Amino acid sequence: MDEFIQVVKTGSFTAAARNLHVSRSHISKQIQRLEDRLTTQLIQRSTRRLTLTDAGALVFREFQSMSQLYDDLESNLSDLHNRLQGKLKVAINSRYGVRYMASAIAAFSARHPDITVQLHTSYDDVDLIGDGYDLTIRYGSLEDSTLVARKLGGYTMRLYCTPDYLSKHGAPQSINDLKDHSALCTPECCWFFNGQREERKLRVKGSWVSEDGTALLAATLEGLGIAQLPDFFVHEYLQRGELVAISGDWNFYWRQSWAVFDGKTHISSKVRHFIDFICKEMPEDKWLSEKEVFYKTN
Repeated sequence: MDEFIQVVKTGSFTAAARNLHVSRSHISKQIQRLEDRLTTQLIQRSTRRLTLTDAGALVFREFQSMSQLYDDLESNLSDLHNRLQGKLKVAINSRYGVRYMASAIAAFSARHPDITVQLHTSYDDVDLIGDGYDLTIRYGSLEDSTLVARKLGGYTMRLYCTPDYLSKHGAPQSINDLKDHSALCTPECCWFFNGQREERKLRVKGSWVSEDGTALLAATLEGLGIAQLPDFFVHEYLQRGELVAISGDWNFYWRQSWAVFDGKTHISSKVRHFIDFICKEMPEDKWLSEKEVFYKTN
């Protein structure tokens, strides 16, 4: 089972052998034995690449489920002795999530040294089940699915810029005024605001666009325009007077964070403990005082 899973994941017998610390011939023999036992071809071999047959794709999905069940069994058995162990594969959005969550995840690893945490960062949501993740950390609204989500906390986002930018271009007095300003934004080119009754979405024309939160922060510090950033991302720059928040009670957006996992299978002990730990260790969203945050226009 392990040999077949590794061949599919790596795309070659050689890489699978290297990952499992065995010979290439061992991998080849095990795959052939598996195909003989199931009386069907699982992998189409060519000089350039390996391709799964329909039967191979089915076997791969089933083997992944079996492997996960075995890992969960190990975890639950070790939990009987108050010791968590095994591998925990976590995916997290890397735009702001790594900076927000990394310390809490590292603290979990320190508490449970027998668990190997594999932290995958990506700007896009991963296929939790298809890619074999135990859980993923997501932000904002969630799409309907068969997955289960648990609230972890969240953070506040506001519009920020340099004092020099405001002195040159003036302070926007409303959401509509933002269309006349230089927007530093993600590729979606949208800003969101929490209105009194419903969420408001503003499409902006990005003068500087990046997937990366740190890159957006750097552009903001250079005075290139206005960016919507998390409070925790900019706190030190506010204290030094390098950045200010746009004044106005409309300049506010709350982003919820979630732990998302497969609801169709039994939740392993290590996943349950991880989520409980993160819920307790998550940094609270610190509401900055008006004196600390807002640029005064009068």
